[in-house]
Amino acid sequence: MPGSRYCTALGAAFMLLFSIATAVADTAPATLRLSQSWQAGADITAYLDVRDQDGQAVSGLDASQLYATIGPQVAGVTAVESFAATDEGVLYLFLIDRSRSLSAARFAEIRAALTAWVTALEPTDSAALITFGERVDTLVAPTSDQAVLKDAIAALTPTDNRTALHQGLARGISLGQQQVADWPHRRAIVILSDGLEDAPGGMTTDEVLSRLAENPVPIYAIGLSAVRDATRREAGLATLGRFARESGGLYLDANRASDLAATYAEMRGHIRAVQRVQLHCADCVLDGNRYRLQITLLTEDGLRLSNGTDLRLLPLPPNAEVGDSATDDASDEEPSAPATEAAASDDDAEAPSAPESAPESPSSTSTPEAETAATSESTPAPFAEIDSRWLLLAAALASLLLLLIILAIRGRAQRRRQAETNANAPSSEPPSPHLDAASDAIAGAEDDALSLDQDVFATTNPAPPTQPASAPFTQPSPPPSPINNGPPLRLAFVTGPQRGATVKLSLGQPAVLGRALRNALAVTDDAEISGRHAEIERLANNQLVLRDLGSTNGTRLNGVRIQGTHPLNPGDLIGVGQTDLRVLA
Repeated sequence: MPGSRYCTALGAAFMLLFSIATAVADTAPATLRLSQSWQAGADITAYLDVRDQDGQAVSGLDASQLYATIGPQVAGVTAVESFAATDEGVLYLFLIDRSRSLSAARFAEIRAALTAWVTALEPTDSAALITFGERVDTLVAPTSDQAVLKDAIAALTPTDNRTALHQGLARGISLGQQQVADWPHRRAIVILSDGLEDAPGGMTTDEVLSRLAENPVPIYAIGLSAVRDATRREAGLATLGRFARESGGLYLDANRASDLAATYAEMRGHIRAVQRVQLHCADCVLDGNRYRLQITLLTEDGLRLSNGTDLRLLPLPPNAEVGDSATDDASDEEPSAPATEAAASDDDAEAPSAPESAPESPSSTSTPEAETAATSESTPAPFAEIDSRWLLLAAALASLLLLLIILAIRGRAQRRRQAETNANAPSSEPPSPHLDAASDAIAGAEDDALSLDQDVFATTNPAPPTQPASAPFTQPSPPPSPINNGPPLRLAFVTGPQRGATVKLSLGQPAVLGRALRNALAVTDDAEISGRHAEIERLANNQLVLRDLGSTNGTRLNGVRIQGTHPLNPGDLIGVGQTDLRVLA
């Protein structure tokens, strides 16, 4: 009997040890995904989503387990902590399908789920509402005002017959890449969709993926489809899942879910269950070029998990300082540069050794076209074409001006000879005033530019036939109109057909943006831009302003459609049609 009790106790102890070992093994990292990155000078914040084999979040990572490279340079890991333990918030970008592809009952569930999410927002969180159907609208710009968000959600109804899904995602990505001081650094696009795009002439899948190639905004997608055609339904959901994976986000299938609110709550948990990793790259060159950020996790059992993304190393603006944490850096960010290349594919499988997994140098990670667009000393091809057109126009204007000056001088000389003849021949008729008036106006406007003697331009008015000619009369020159030239304005194409190009605008007078070639900035390859779409003006106090000119599709400032005139500052994003331009200086 004593021996039996001894064996029982030994067996129980063995089972306990086995359970503990199994629990420890289950919490070991099995997958690693770089969800998002944020760069401020030589400091980079990375958000890692590490999961075990059961898909549960793994916490408690140590800086010694992580190895990071940015291009050819090694970045030091200065801190690792759970996102939930920080005081940092999340900017949720809710994309809402307002087409009739969803039933009224399902749409009511979506409204209830979004309202519950807004109610659960942390004090440091913000949210924005973007609707897509036949068109895309930023219904509510990023805000922490729950009442405004709930009122807008309550008013949502499915009204459209088309679904511009891809354009909606592009709007969310553009808004999520904005570096605004008051917005949280952690970003997440949240969308429920069937993944199908049916807008005539809409954006393609590849166009959306190209916008995710550099500094992507993670897409957290909930797949739900009522399409009866199995092939079409599966294709749409597969595309939605691909967007989520390529962006560093997550895909959840809700086709069998009985409660959409629970699915939304699960997705919210995934967004916040990340590790915030602080990196510092002392040897990195902030030259505006595109580099590969690669992070490798070395586990105790020798497993290597690696994932990465492309980012562009931009210098800090003048007078900016880098803070100690991701929250401190918000106001010191340089505007994000445009993406011009496709991102390399990442796997959760075993990665090469740390030095081998480092991405290529700038000369190999970016194509010549991308480096040309990113380097300030180079001139992009679209800009060169703009310069050529302006040079031809300037040459034509100069030739026309020279011809007018010659005609004016000859007209003056002819009238002077006519006046002398009239003085010697009292019976002659006075000359016609029409040619004289035209010549006087042309020549008078050029007096200051030519710096000629006023006597050359003197006009003698003939007297009546019975009197001698009157004394010469000098046409006064009109004063030059004051023009506030100021420094030229630099704009960078962030999206659109000319993505990667940089242009300069002279603001001696309001610069008009539109498709017409006569505009200061002609964007002829974007069909959604009006002929005269918007204009930028420099006021007398040097303040820049942006003004919509009654365009068909409207003008956006930092993702929000504007009416009338609005102040414009460096770092702001101007949106016209499918084209976004960053104000550089």
